[in-house]
Amino acid sequence: MLHTIHDRDASAESGAAAREEELARQAAIKRIEHKRRFWISTAVPAGAMLILAAIWAITEYHNAGGWPRPGWPGGNS
Repeated sequence: MLHTIHDRDASAESGAAAREEELARQAAIKRIEHKRRFWISTAVPAGAMLILAAIWAITEYHNAGGWPRPGWPGGNS
């Protein structure tokens, strides 16, 4: 009879360990999702800023008639 009680305790402990392992797994998955969301929310605005900076540089180039020369703004120095 002692053996039966011991088996019952062992199965209860393994069930608790399985629950803890599942909780740890879910926490790890959640952490990975948060990291992924962070990098996406960082990369998209950074890419947009690079595109906007390139557009700005191109429009300034065309508005100024080329890149600034020595003695700018007159350009004749």
